[in-house]
Amino acid sequence: MNMINNGGFPSRCWYGKGIVTYVSKTEENPYRRFFRCEIGLQALFDEIHKMDEQHSRMAKEIEDLRSSLNKTV
Repeated sequence: MNMINNGGFPSRCWYGKGIVTYVSKTEENPYRRFFRCEIGLQALFDEIHKMDEQHSRMAKEIEDLRSSLNKTV
């Protein structure tokens, strides 16, 4: 059995993927470690991308509605 001592910090997520470690640089939590699953991190990026696309579509729709309204007034 190959045991690696990692100081009690996770080395793999529940999905068996690697863990990404972040270290806080705020005054409230100096040097506090935060962990994120690689799968969760990719899911977060995917969600941000979807929201950005939705925001762009909504901005375009609002601009089209404003343009249409200005033509009718």
